[in-house]
Amino acid sequence: MSLDSMKSRIAYIFSLGNAFYQVKRAIQDTLNDAKNIDKAFASIAMVTDKTVSGLWEHYGEYAEMA
Repeated sequence: MSLDSMKSRIAYIFSLGNAFYQVKRAIQDTLNDAKNIDKAFASIAMVTDKTVSGLWEHYGEYAEMA
């Protein structure tokens, strides 16, 4: 195996590792965002006549307003 070939393979492995890390990070961030929204909806539900599930049903509308 030539040095250039080895460099290419190493770069490829690191790029795959980085891609995996980025996807994993995006999934974690999305889950954390959903948890934070759920907590906010729970707080809103406590002081209104709405339910958390009812607030989630209208999430799309709330996102557009924001």
